[in-house]
Amino acid sequence: MARLATIAYQIHIREPKNNLAQCVDINCKQVYRPSENPSIYFCDQCMKEYCIGCQVEYQAVKQKEQDAVLLKRNLGDLPYMHCPKCQTFIEKYAGCNAMKCTQCNLAFLLELYVNG
Repeated sequence: MARLATIAYQIHIREPKNNLAQCVDINCKQVYRPSENPSIYFCDQCMKEYCIGCQVEYQAVKQKEQDAVLLKRNLGDLPYMHCPKCQTFIEKYAGCNAMKCTQCNLAFLLELYVNG
């Protein structure tokens, strides 16, 4: 009977007309009503901030943004770029402008990617 009640509760939360959401942390059972433009949610049950779009703790989102800034600063003018599909770093060091990502196998022409 308890399992049935838990399932009914989860269905009730997920029903769009109820406009309810559960805390991102799987160990937290807090339910809240999202705002019109939900981006960050502070859970007063587990006392953490979450990025609603990413479904991760907000500290991880801030760290990712800081890492991207540091990476750009460290790479400077080195001939690196991101794969247009999977964002893996690719280095252009010689040869023609035909590129192929070693991660996702996307083939593309460098001048089309750089110029747009």
